[in-house]
Amino acid sequence: MAKLLLGEDMSDKWWLLLPRVPSDGLSEQSRKKLDHTHNLTNQILKACMSIKNSALAEIEVPQAYFEALPKNVSPCLGDFLYRSITSDNFSADYLLGIHWRKTLLGGMIVKEMVNQMKQFAAKDSSRERA
Repeated sequence: MAKLLLGEDMSDKWWLLLPRVPSDGLSEQSRKKLDHTHNLTNQILKACMSIKNSALAEIEVPQAYFEALPKNVSPCLGDFLYRSITSDNFSADYLLGIHWRKTLLGGMIVKEMVNQMKQFAAKDSSRERA
């Protein structure tokens, strides 16, 4: 049944679980157990993410990593983006309106990234002047 719903052959994705729910739905007891398992799983996920974040915060970034970063962001961004971002009348909304706004969430993510790149480019251009 799930193969028909997915519209594809699942033989190459053997690790994916296929839900099997009775035609009349889950019983109240099964539903409560499923909700409880869901809540426990979320708690474990949050604990793991917290442990990961604290471990990453304690890791010291090697100086070689910083030295490997590009000293000039222009080649990384491309000439059009670099000139657009470093211009005095730069607008992330305008840049998104031209090229990248496909979905609302995607647009918001890209807008945040562009604003961060602008800040980085401003620091980069001030280093070039010095």
